[in-house]
Amino acid sequence: SLREGIVREASIAQNGNSVKELSVSDVNGQVSFSDFMNVLAGLDADIIAGIAEDDFTAFLYYDANGVWPGYIARMKPDATAVVSAAALAGLEEANIENFYIEDPGERGDFQTGQIKGTPVRYAQFSAAGASLNYGILGNYVIITTSFDGFKEAMRLLGI
Repeated sequence: SLREGIVREASIAQNGNSVKELSVSDVNGQVSFSDFMNVLAGLDADIIAGIAEDDFTAFLYYDANGVWPGYIARMKPDATAVVSAAALAGLEEANIENFYIEDPGERGDFQTGQIKGTPVRYAQFSAAGASLNYGILGNYVIITTSFDGFKEAMRLLGI
């Protein structure tokens, strides 16, 4: 039902190249980042809870190619980049198609790239604009479903 809510929100038209922030909640209030990643991608909630704060920002990035969800969580002060990167690497084996509004097509292999000198991981899909991107930039975990959405999240965070 979390994914269905995001898909429903994505169907509300927005202007091109815009961002809409989402509130992800259930009957108990805002869903924690660790529970959300567990439900959406099967990541271990306890491990994610050890690296990222519960409060997170979900957003939809709109461009000419479609609607692209993204997620941002603040790192816990005692979390190290190495442990955090290892925890997020679980995305590479997860059913990440659940992150997408529409079928992203065939997924390529994950690769390492750099943004502003910081390593990030990504996999491109065959659908135009679709790629899963994740990394730790500044004090934030950023996960997006398009590279342009990743860059926009960085811009909005002032990174």
